[in-house]
Amino acid sequence: MKTIAWQLWAAVALIGAVCLVWLGLAIALLWAVLTPEDWATVTNALGARIGLLLFLWGIALVPIYQALKALMARYIIAPERLADAVELRLNGTTQTPLDNDELGGASTTRLNRLINQLLDEHQSHQLETDARIQKALEHTETERAWLSALLAELNRSVIVCNKQGRILLYNNRARLQFKRLSESHANNDSANGDANHGGELLGLGRSIYTVLDQALLEHALNIIERRLAKGYRQTSTQCLMQTDRGRTYRVQITPVCRENQTIDGMILVIENITQDIEDKSEHQQAIDHQLTQTQALLADLTASLKPSDPHASPSGIQATLDALSASLNDLAAANRLAGRLYPLEDLSISDLMEAVKQACPSSAEILWPSSDDLKDLWVRADAYALTHALAFAVNSIGMDKTTNTIGSHLSSSGDEVIITLESSGDKDHVASTDWSETLKHTTVLSSGPLAGSFDHIIEEHKGRWVTHDSFDDASKHRLDIHLPRRPEQDALPESVAQRHEGRPEYYDFRLFDLTLVPDEIHHRPLDQLTFTVFDTETTGLNPSGGDEIIQVGAIRIVNGRILSKEIFNQLVDPKRPIPASSTAIHGIRPDDVIGQPDIQSVLGLFHTFCQDTVLVAHNADFDLQCLRLKAPTAGVAFDHPVLDTLLLSAVAHPFQERHNLDDIAGRLGLPVVDRHQALGDAKLTAEIFVRLMPVLKDKGIHTLHDAITASKAVWQKRANY
Repeated sequence: MKTIAWQLWAAVALIGAVCLVWLGLAIALLWAVLTPEDWATVTNALGARIGLLLFLWGIALVPIYQALKALMARYIIAPERLADAVELRLNGTTQTPLDNDELGGASTTRLNRLINQLLDEHQSHQLETDARIQKALEHTETERAWLSALLAELNRSVIVCNKQGRILLYNNRARLQFKRLSESHANNDSANGDANHGGELLGLGRSIYTVLDQALLEHALNIIERRLAKGYRQTSTQCLMQTDRGRTYRVQITPVCRENQTIDGMILVIENITQDIEDKSEHQQAIDHQLTQTQALLADLTASLKPSDPHASPSGIQATLDALSASLNDLAAANRLAGRLYPLEDLSISDLMEAVKQACPSSAEILWPSSDDLKDLWVRADAYALTHALAFAVNSIGMDKTTNTIGSHLSSSGDEVIITLESSGDKDHVASTDWSETLKHTTVLSSGPLAGSFDHIIEEHKGRWVTHDSFDDASKHRLDIHLPRRPEQDALPESVAQRHEGRPEYYDFRLFDLTLVPDEIHHRPLDQLTFTVFDTETTGLNPSGGDEIIQVGAIRIVNGRILSKEIFNQLVDPKRPIPASSTAIHGIRPDDVIGQPDIQSVLGLFHTFCQDTVLVAHNADFDLQCLRLKAPTAGVAFDHPVLDTLLLSAVAHPFQERHNLDDIAGRLGLPVVDRHQALGDAKLTAEIFVRLMPVLKDKGIHTLHDAITASKAVWQKRANY
């Protein structure tokens, strides 16, 4: 037995040493009592036969070894295996009765029978306790089911994150909306017919910044924090996000606060408005086309009527034409207003100017408005785009080396808020015409729904702007920006607290308190970590000799829970034949991988899927070798912490002989499904890992550092023996 080899050999060595010591004492005693003549006779008789004596001494140790081995198997290994089996059943890992043949045979029959009887009684009491707990939780479970159903039926995606952007909750629509935004998924999803196929960008404990722009959310959180500090009732905000595939999303952001008004997280309500924008844009283009045609006809009609109708009253015709022209102009103006397709939010000028101030690294001295100028001024705006536009206006004049100071002040006139920027410098200061050209034609935002110049962004906010030269001083220039004002009472509707006791399927609110830093991960409890359990299928068992990966499967574990919906399952084109001997094991045929992505594309997606997690595999050395050989060509590095369930099983149950996947599953009472398929083996490995966690905890292995240290010790023992 490898598990007791060193103890057994130590015992044999000890007995052998005792025998040698006894022999030495006997020789010393003989030497003391015999006369010199008798001692010489004895030494002469034994001198030629000393080798035989040593041989007989060694042979005598063989039956001693066998006897010790049998005794240890009966009185050490069998009780330890029995203890392992009882522990698994007490933990609820498996409910199968103890097997006499496996745990000592006839010598433990009566003991096994009594233990089975006690386990049956324990299970009966446990079931009764569970029934009482379940009855007490029925009300809570009903509310949870209602909330799950409501979230599932919402036509918008709902995601809850902590302040660090770690996802705590999401509904099924969010999972489907953000699933595999890559082109490979779009090409292969229909072919595989699996709603859960592919690496997902959304998951519990993962960063929301893998799917949403971090700059946008941080900007929104800064606005919310300032509103909270000022005691505003309405703290929600919104922003727009556009993906590289042309999809536009509206993101409503609501803070999750405790009694002290500090932000612990955020609720994101995400709506895909791509089709709405496309439909409205198409409608607007049709109206624009019709207006152009009508205006052209009107011009022709005007030209034809003026010289050729002697009976027509010129003044009457002209009045009619003027009225028609004015009506068409009004229609065109209304069409332009209807064409403002992008949703805007209520934004206080105070928040806007604070954001602009932080976004202006200009070396020129900037004089910002006083707090009195900022009171009761609100606009409707896309905060992100308008902040960049105003900061660009300040910086564009501030970058001129002749500029000494830039002043700014606010005013209101009727339904408008007027933001005024004034610059002063040397006489050869940049001309206002040059400034105007910069504001009209220089791109402020290169991507997103409001991408374009300062002029474009202001126009989309239904605003206008004008530059002025000072008649008295050529070195002074002014920019007035007019934006529609929103009354404060309309900008601050009463907020509605969103509090629910039930929870949907995709949740883990314990992540609210997660403030993980990279160096801390090794000292966190295992059941508080996020794991990616994975497996690979290959063309053969020699990856360094040319065998390739043909399938990668993985599933995630968060806070001790297996997330069955958060999976990665992807076939790979190995660019080489698949031997029939390998197909006989995993069932993947050459035709199955035709048209599938190559390993470089798949590893990029898989690396994103397992980002910020601990990797888990069975016999992990082989799978890691497969990944790391191909990682450089994919431009990624798999430098994650790694745990091996083969070694962890040996740590948890050191007196078990076999630790392959099937034997461990049988020992833990787990059904084996889809064996030798990457995702099936990953799921089975995940089940094993979760069931080993409480056993490891009982053995004093609480943290990732403990598990890695114990695994290394077992690996060294296995290597030595």
